[in-house]
Amino acid sequence: KYENPVVIRFFWDDKLDLDNHSIWSKMLIDGLKKRIIKDDNRKCVVGIEHHFHTADHIKIEIEEV
Repeated sequence: KYENPVVIRFFWDDKLDLDNHSIWSKMLIDGLKKRIIKDDNRKCVVGIEHHFHTADHIKIEIEEV
């Protein structure tokens, strides 16, 4: 479990524009809350990034800052 603030990076491989992933990232971050990260407020999550990649899955990176 991350105790310090984090930046969460999402890597997508689909046909959607990056800005269309916000609803998906919201659900995924809510699933991380209290399990992997303390909370999803601005004290705990200081950044969210969206990127494309060519793998056949969604990848999530969490970096403690």
